[in-house]
Amino acid sequence: MRNLSVEQKSYIENYVSNERKSLIIAYVLWFFLGIFGVHRFYVGKTITGLVMLMLGLICGLLTLITFGTLSFITMAPITIWWFIDAVLIIFMVNNYNRRLRSEALRNITR
Repeated sequence: MRNLSVEQKSYIENYVSNERKSLIIAYVLWFFLGIFGVHRFYVGKTITGLVMLMLGLICGLLTLITFGTLSFITMAPITIWWFIDAVLIIFMVNNYNRRLRSEALRNITR
């Protein structure tokens, strides 16, 4: 970053500020739609987002089919994952924003 011109530094900062993900939005998505992995899609974790979406749908369907009698067993894995993501979401957003800066720097050096 030391050898960059003012225009290049400005480009990097503009790129990052336009594309960065908000921690507040990620937590809102986590709280309301987290069982379906929407917060993971938001920060670019598509594979684990799909896994969480499928697991959430399967657990929801099993709960409906059993009329709630097995709801603890079927919803336990997704609920545990949801709580763990409450801590991990900070790192997911920070890593996404850090990758943006690296991507902008690579765009300049091409």
